[in-house]
Amino acid sequence: MKARSQEVNSIIIPAAIIQTPFFNNNGQDYINYGLTGSIIGHELTHAFDNEGRLYDMDGKLNNWWTDNDSEEFIEFSQCFIHEYNSIIYDIENKKYNVNGERTLGENLADNGGLARAYDAWQLSLLKNPENAAERNKMLPGFQGYTIDQLFYISYGQTFCSINNSINLIDEHSPGIARINGVISNSKHFAETFNCPSNSPMNPENKCIIW
Repeated sequence: MKARSQEVNSIIIPAAIIQTPFFNNNGQDYINYGLTGSIIGHELTHAFDNEGRLYDMDGKLNNWWTDNDSEEFIEFSQCFIHEYNSIIYDIENKKYNVNGERTLGENLADNGGLARAYDAWQLSLLKNPENAAERNKMLPGFQGYTIDQLFYISYGQTFCSINNSINLIDEHSPGIARINGVISNSKHFAETFNCPSNSPMNPENKCIIW
């Protein structure tokens, strides 16, 4: 099932996604935003990816961007294409490279989704500090982490899987790219975990559009 439709400018959130263990209304917000929030942010960002940007607010094909905006979008997109082309993953002891061009739209949505989820979580902390304190209590056994670190750890669970097959037409990147490829572009992630400069999770060249 397609989770979005540019033609009617809508997204679909299946009921199964907003249930335990993916979403817990009585659970910690840093987990809910890291998991479900990033997925919702992903779908929202599709409205501004390489395909969604071609549709206007009424779901009609319409070039509503300025020439300068389009040129910069294409330029910044190349960074993502090159980055994901360089990501290697293993399937049954064989190595494959991600196709950065085929997966561009999903990769942009993944990167935008995580950033928007974090922004939304931070807004929730400011909106109602008393309620936020209650909903962001530390989990037993995780006192060694900050809640920001747990937000990213939760995000890391979204595409945790064992994959023994390769799909050469899938527009989605494999799980390792959907996690490591995204967080390696996040300056905040690197600061949160004190990643050394130019390490795999904190490269000097980061790809950012949204």
